Amino acid sequence: MNALNPRSYIQRSRRSLPHWRQEGVTYFITGRTADALPAEKLHWLRDELHIWLRAHGLPVNTRPAELPPALLPEYYRRFRMTLEKWLDQGFGECRLKDPRATQIVGNAFGHFTGERYQLGSWVVMPNHYHVLVTPLPGFTLGAILNSWMSFTAKEINKLHGRSGQFWQHEPYDHIVRNGERLRKLGRYVAENPAKAKLARGRVPPRWHAAPAASGASGGVKGGSATCPARRWSGKPRSGVDAAAAGWQTPWVLSAEEIQQVCDGLWFWQRFQPSVKVDCSSCAIRVGAKLILVDPIPLVAEALEELSAFGEIAGIVATNGNHDRAVEKMRKRFGVPVFAHAAAGLEIDHAVGNGDVIFGQIEVIEIPGAGPGEIALFDPRGWMVVGDALTNLEPDGLALLPAKYCADEDEMRASLRKLLRFPIEVLTFAHGLPLVSRARPRLESLLA
Repeated sequence: MNALNPRSYIQRSRRSLPHWRQEGVTYFITGRTADALPAEKLHWLRDELHIWLRAHGLPVNTRPAELPPALLPEYYRRFRMTLEKWLDQGFGECRLKDPRATQIVGNAFGHFTGERYQLGSWVVMPNHYHVLVTPLPGFTLGAILNSWMSFTAKEINKLHGRSGQFWQHEPYDHIVRNGERLRKLGRYVAENPAKAKLARGRVPPRWHAAPAASGASGGVKGGSATCPARRWSGKPRSGVDAAAAGWQTPWVLSAEEIQQVCDGLWFWQRFQPSVKVDCSSCAIRVGAKLILVDPIPLVAEALEELSAFGEIAGIVATNGNHDRAVEKMRKRFGVPVFAHAAAGLEIDHAVGNGDVIFGQIEVIEIPGAGPGEIALFDPRGWMVVGDALTNLEPDGLALLPAKYCADEDEMRASLRKLLRFPIEVLTFAHGLPLVSRARPRLESLLA
């Protein structure tokens, strides 16, 4: 694999999307069927993007390639990954559920590998595909994509006795920037069927190529001319998680990346196949100390990065369901665990309504949600909640579903207590943080 070289010539072009091209690099491509995303969802996401851009002092027509580099991780996390999650919801006719259509796409990917391009990981989902590909000298990505899309659309329409547009006109593509990013994308491709819950038998399993591998030079290993594939087993890969030896719990997979929400606040998350949802954690810095909230495990490199932000001084569990990696991290760092007495966890300090821990973090009880549910407020305008609120796509900010509540009405009433706080940022145990206008959004939800 060849990563982006900022010193070499970069061709920039755009239709609806900006595109960067550079000879010899590897691209990650996502193509979707024409009906894969409902217009109302795209309109909602556009409105959210405009709010986010204004909050950062940017014009609403700012393109991703024009964003300040420091904002790109948040942009991809909040908006690009939202699109990916919507794709996994299975909107549209999902004509790629037909194994014959899936095979047409897979065979197209493999047909010219080694001749026009090197092929890395790929997966075909019911309404979209992901593929890693490196064009060989003399062949452009545009020509490769046009060949794939033209041939497969014609053959799948013929298969189904149909005509008209099959693919979205413009696939999403971006350059793989380094070997670490390649590894993460290869793993994302491998886990996509499980994240979309295809392993539960609701739809047939997808054809899936072996993950991209990287050697000492980070090179992508391509497939053969016939692109041999294997059936997706529905089991999460464990090779990458082996880097977190000793940190993997029986059901919690290790997160690989820590994201900064704002100065002094970080979060990390990972989709957990066992509970079929994204599980999120955060760290709050108070002075030179770090407080971990509802921690899921981290791979060794990420854990080392986290430790560099401050001295890990304590762990908070926001309810009794969030044992996660609490005990392992307690033993690793020799720090106390804080939780409500009703959580039923092994703790060092029981906390309750109005308590202040670490000199500034206030505890708010949220009865009616999970066992021993609490929220935490930092006077810098940050509120951390457990399960009572979630921010998962496609629903966005939402209440804990009634079937998981001890008393839904009591939980709603207790959440209204949070509105007395000047909340600007809201983080969750499940879902992405809200980084602006959190209080008015919560008020609207509880109205």
